[in-house]
Amino acid sequence: MSQQLPNQDAFDILDIHKDRVRNNTKAHYECVKTSLNRFLSYAFEIRDLNSIFQVDEAVMSHYYDTLKATYEARTAHNHWIDVRYYFSTVERETGFPNPCKQAEEEYDEEVKPSDLVGTSAKVQKGGEWVVYIEDEDYKQMLEETDLIRNELLLRLLYDCGLRASELCEVEVEDVEEDENAITSIQTKKRDDGHERTVWYTPATSSIMTEYLHGGGRSRYSTASDSDYLFVTLRSEQMHPNWLNRRVVEIAKDAGVQEVIYEDAQGYNRYSITAHQFRHTYAINRVREDVGRGAMPLNYLAELLGHKDTNTTEWYTRFKKSGLKKAEQRYSP
Repeated sequence: MSQQLPNQDAFDILDIHKDRVRNNTKAHYECVKTSLNRFLSYAFEIRDLNSIFQVDEAVMSHYYDTLKATYEARTAHNHWIDVRYYFSTVERETGFPNPCKQAEEEYDEEVKPSDLVGTSAKVQKGGEWVVYIEDEDYKQMLEETDLIRNELLLRLLYDCGLRASELCEVEVEDVEEDENAITSIQTKKRDDGHERTVWYTPATSSIMTEYLHGGGRSRYSTASDSDYLFVTLRSEQMHPNWLNRRVVEIAKDAGVQEVIYEDAQGYNRYSITAHQFRHTYAINRVREDVGRGAMPLNYLAELLGHKDTNTTEWYTRFKKSGLKKAEQRYSP
């Protein structure tokens, strides 16, 4: 089977081999599907992966820590075993190495219920995945940008919590300058046709005005034939990968970028990416130590484009001390 399995078909491998599920019971089969659905929500929404074949031992190591922090030991263990079973099935069918086994080898032991208690001490070599972008680092990145377009895209990532793919899909007509809003955001990871509106700050509003009406956008020859807000010298629409590379490079130039680990393919994974801005947006709004209190989860779920609050709830660990611990864990 080719390793080009579409995301929406992630369940197909399991469905084909449901007769192999432990004890061959329908009840357990449904449990596996439930656990898999929970993991896929984590992988595609929180980690912004696009395929199950992007899951490696670092992803699973962090998911292991997430389970420990979210559930009672026995429940967390059962979820882990179900997901491990799924990836064992994937390995049989495609040859793709089971990342759960790799993660367990990294710990030099099999994950057992007794491990799934207390605080997480066994973080994969690269450290904690979720990196909160400090205000000073963000400001340093803004100072490093020499193009009004790049400053605007950083500001919108920070102000609006958009996925890179969503920001690249924004059209000029979606921007309501009088309201400091971007409308008609299509949530690609949802299949219900849902659209949402997000808002940016007055400081960003002045940059938006300069970009749209002060020559920032029109300096690109591709802009005249493009409906999209962000264009490049060669393209009428900025690609998410291009946007992410630009964010990574700006952070490098600003001296705030770090390599957190090397993935299974030998590529560096960086501390500051476009998607880390989305995490920072969410964390900023669940914090209770900033004087205004935490935003209700149903509001935050809507702004992030989550289908329900189950995914959004993951960020509540950073309400108070969790944020400090995450920062301390990541600091050199």
